[in-house]
Amino acid sequence: MKIIHVAGFSDTGKTRFVTSLIGALREQGTVGVVKHIGHHRQSLPEGKDTTLFYAHGADIVVGIDNEKALAALRKQDLSGTLAMLARAGIRFAVIEGFKTEPFPKIIFGDFEDDTCVLRNPDVGEVLASLDLFFEYETAETLLRKLRQVQDAGGSGALLLYRGVTGEEETGSYEGLLDIRLSTKGGGLPGETCIAVLGRTRAEAFSELSRILEETADRETSRGKQE
Repeated sequence: MKIIHVAGFSDTGKTRFVTSLIGALREQGTVGVVKHIGHHRQSLPEGKDTTLFYAHGADIVVGIDNEKALAALRKQDLSGTLAMLARAGIRFAVIEGFKTEPFPKIIFGDFEDDTCVLRNPDVGEVLASLDLFFEYETAETLLRKLRQVQDAGGSGALLLYRGVTGEEETGSYEGLLDIRLSTKGGGLPGETCIAVLGRTRAEAFSELSRILEETADRETSRGKQE
């Protein structure tokens, strides 16, 4: 999931830009948008059953009509929301606001930030520069991608490792049907996920063990140098 973060001061055109960007991104995949409300508090509609359920302690309330579903979640932060969007299969997550988050940003106006990769762009410039933005993966999204490879091939053993590590660089590993590695960054909790698809279970276990050993050796060497 590609995170496209839009930030800037009020009245600089962020919302107008995001509405145009959504339509353009939808031609390439599904789109989710996260808006930082700031210090304003959102109110649920009065007199509705969903509001009553939420007021009486439900952690999540979902109202569904014939066209859409609206949810109220009692406890949610940006990291948890992004994970939820990724698990739902969203391809592009557009964030508006959250200026202090360290993702690569599109900035409107004269707000200064070291994470700025584009300033006051048009939609075409963003579409041509998608590689500049953070690619977010979870264990679930890595597995989903490898299951697609597995289904296409009709066989294979699929393994997943997830753990906390300072490792940021990944090598290439031959002899496998496919492999996906991801280290969360950009201010998200540090977690490395490795999904391995081998022709046999023994091959998958062997290659996953080798990856973990090489990662541990690099971290040990890095620690001695420091």
